[in-house]
Amino acid sequence: MKLLLDTHLALWSIFQSERISAATLELLDNEDNELLFSSICIWEVSVKYALKRPDFLVDPAILRQALQSRGDVEVPVRSEHALVVGELPLIHRDPFDRMLVAQARHENLILLTSDVRVSQYGASTRLVS
Repeated sequence: MKLLLDTHLALWSIFQSERISAATLELLDNEDNELLFSSICIWEVSVKYALKRPDFLVDPAILRQALQSRGDVEVPVRSEHALVVGELPLIHRDPFDRMLVAQARHENLILLTSDVRVSQYGASTRLVS
């Protein structure tokens, strides 16, 4: 499976793996799965890091390097993804999360998320803990 990590899961998988359930860690460690991260995650961390949000105290460049070093593949934002955002129901209003859902849908990926509202977008999402 091609698994796109939402921002918190990307952060936790690198810096706070103890926050992730054993079942989710097993999914991430399974060599049959391809792990991906979106440039949206790096953008979100950059914005919130600059605002000094306590839940985003990681330098986005360090996060990007760590994800790449682990072998995760970066998914860039494309105009096709932006078009899909406009088709999404307003289940969630966060623009970062909406773009991640759009990317997962357009690229036929599974977005792993710990956000219940994001998981309500259906087949392209999977709620994990």
